[in-house]
Amino acid sequence: MALNTLEQQALAELDLPLTRPFRLVDHLGAVRAASIIVVIALWEIFGRQVNPLFLSYPAPSAAPSCRLSSLTNFNAARSGACMCSLSA
Repeated sequence: MALNTLEQQALAELDLPLTRPFRLVDHLGAVRAASIIVVIALWEIFGRQVNPLFLSYPAPSAAPSCRLSSLTNFNAARSGACMCSLSA
């Protein structure tokens, strides 16, 4: 829809800002990353207060998980499967 000259003049006189306001919808990746970091931090803090038989905090399980994933990638590559490996 084209604007006539009177409408264009009225818009020019209003001097509306061209920048958009901050909206979380425009930054979904950052919201997701922040949510994951908050959940892991809370798990680390409150997980130490729980009986380790029921729930362990993430720090002790991070190193074995990395080792397991690197061994799995190594075994898959050795068997001829095509997998991308991010570990060195």
